[in-house]
Amino acid sequence: MQLLLGSVQPMLQRYLRGIVGAASADDVSQNVLVVLYRKLGSLHAPELFRAWAYRIASREAFRHLRKDKRRPEQMGDESVGGTASGGIDPIR
Repeated sequence: MQLLLGSVQPMLQRYLRGIVGAASADDVSQNVLVVLYRKLGSLHAPELFRAWAYRIASREAFRHLRKDKRRPEQMGDESVGGTASGGIDPIR
C-alpha cells in the first residue's frame, strides 16, 4: 500500500502545485492520499490506479479552490487608505 501511494505522490504533488500553488499543495496532497487510502477498495481495475488518483487529486484541488474562494478576503499589510509599506500613496 505504501509503495503504491508513494509511487504516485511526487507526480500528484507537482500536478497539485500547478493547480493550487506551492503554498497549498502539501495540504491538498495529504487530503488526496487519505482519500486514495480510504477508497482503494472501490477501485475495480488496478491498471487504472494512476488515472483514478489524478481524478481524485483534481477533485480535491478544485474543492480546495472553491473553499478558498468562499473565505473572506484577509487583509495583509494594507489598510484602508494606506499602502503595503504603511506610507502615503504618492499617486493620491
